[in-house]
Amino acid sequence: MELDYRIVEGQAAEEVVRRTVRGGAGARADEAVAAFERFAERYGLDLSRQAAAYEGELMAAWCLFLGNRGATGTVMAPQRFEGMRRSDYETAMVELIRLIARQIDAWDLAMIQAMVGDDHSQAVLFERAGYQRLADLMIMEAPVALAEEDVPPIEWLPYEEVGDDRLASAIFETYVESRDCPELTGLRTGSDVIEGHRYSGVFEPQGWWLARLEGGDAGVLLLNSTEEDPSRLELVYMGVAQRFRGRGVGKAILAKAMAVSRELGKRRIRLAVDSRNRAAIGLYRRFGFRPHSHQSVLAVLNEARRDRLMAQG
Repeated sequence: MELDYRIVEGQAAEEVVRRTVRGGAGARADEAVAAFERFAERYGLDLSRQAAAYEGELMAAWCLFLGNRGATGTVMAPQRFEGMRRSDYETAMVELIRLIARQIDAWDLAMIQAMVGDDHSQAVLFERAGYQRLADLMIMEAPVALAEEDVPPIEWLPYEEVGDDRLASAIFETYVESRDCPELTGLRTGSDVIEGHRYSGVFEPQGWWLARLEGGDAGVLLLNSTEEDPSRLELVYMGVAQRFRGRGVGKAILAKAMAVSRELGKRRIRLAVDSRNRAAIGLYRRFGFRPHSHQSVLAVLNEARRDRLMAQG
């Protein structure tokens, strides 16, 4: 099957979104599309550019691209196309996924990713298109409980007193020799990082805190709400600056997360951790976190962007 692969905008891009969402919605397809559009608006997703394959002027295959806040993008590949042979589907998907990856610098993205569950066949398609396995994430969840850990005397500064620039600087300090997706270091600006975390779930300013110890910015806690489950908070990010590690700051941050969750009337906290980060996983288990599910992240990274940002200092 000879297909013409294109990046499309306007009505064609809208058609890609509708076809993708309707594919698994059955009789309630229109409701599903409307719900997805509300979801996209709420989370600041850019749906204006999509990838489609044409046979003549007929759209024969497509792939959904979500432009995320924070200079990243996510690719979602439909499972199949009605009436298309499996081999033709696989060929089309690899070309569409590869076409999106080639836009990474033109669209000034730090990373384009795919989140893959247990369906190994989907991972193979992305690998064939040049996406590398970035991380295997363990999704963990814990009930909100009273934390009884001995912690250092942390001074907590709320987000409204800290501001974006200082918070971003503190986050960058926690990236030094981090074991959570270290491949991403240097790809994003401070504003990219803050914006990406703000739109990871429903922004919860009461859940954003800077930890201070002995006059220094020692760590960061970012908790967001979620529309999926109003009784749960998402631990979007936590990190400890390198020079404060091994002094109980991580325990203090998790104890603070539990306290904030209780104050907000939440019952559970969920987080994602790089499965390579055994120390963090052990700490989470001490606070009652248990595995919930797993996801693999396959990605292409914008090394040219990393070089530009490093050159800028």
